[in-house]
Amino acid sequence: MVAIDDEKGVKHVSPFVHFSVRDPKKPANEVPEGETGQLAILDPLAVSTPGFILTEDLVRLLPREADDPRSGQRMQYVMRLPESTEFGCCAVNLDKRLDDLEAHDETCPIAQ
Repeated sequence: MVAIDDEKGVKHVSPFVHFSVRDPKKPANEVPEGETGQLAILDPLAVSTPGFILTEDLVRLLPREADDPRSGQRMQYVMRLPESTEFGCCAVNLDKRLDDLEAHDETCPIAQ
């Protein structure tokens, strides 16, 4: 699924997907809108992945602005969970990871 950034840098989620923000210490509990929590994604249209995924990303759902014509939820990415061992699939993390690799390693991993 794709979340699109608007002109203010806010991510907008497709209206066909539901983001649930969970308490990282008690994932069965949702946190109120505006509070930071662990992202869970419910995507009923997914066919190649499970329809419900608990990610290792911390996010905050933002309230809808009155003049915003877009449907769907609004989200702000915060960070990965501190105990995460993988760099994740979030585009923000992927870009950061690739930048880190380019900055620290100038050898070709295939040639090694």
